[in-house]
Amino acid sequence: MSLATHSISIVQAKLSEQLCRIESGFFFANDEAIFFSGNPRRGYISSARLSIHTMLAQSTAVWTELDENPNCRLEKEGLIIWGGSTSWEGDGFLAVSHASSGELIWLLHLQGAEAFTEIALENGVMRARSGQYPEIFVWEIPLNSPEALKVVLFHA
Repeated sequence: MSLATHSISIVQAKLSEQLCRIESGFFFANDEAIFFSGNPRRGYISSARLSIHTMLAQSTAVWTELDENPNCRLEKEGLIIWGGSTSWEGDGFLAVSHASSGELIWLLHLQGAEAFTEIALENGVMRARSGQYPEIFVWEIPLNSPEALKVVLFHA
């Protein structure tokens, strides 16, 4: 009889320590990432999916602390969705995991988005709000294709 071992991903392990990479992008439980350049005011350009191991080979110490906003948490449709800010001023994050296992589906870290303050989920699309007066951003993120995110409204 053989026992299979399940190794936890680096992204999942760091999330359990309330940490994520400082780069803007989506980080997945299989240690892949889609990186973004840009900002919420002008939009983002995304990379192809890459292994986070490539980034770790360049720098292992570039992690930021996550600060969950207790008002930005939702459990719905078998998922837990939460967000907040990071230890880097002006950055925000959103994360989605399976409610039953706690396993991460994806984590989004965005430089310049400010703290996420509200989330909702309807028909497989997360709607989230970040920022503070006078800059409020409203996001639409399809859960199954998060790289198709849109900033749908910006108030000045």
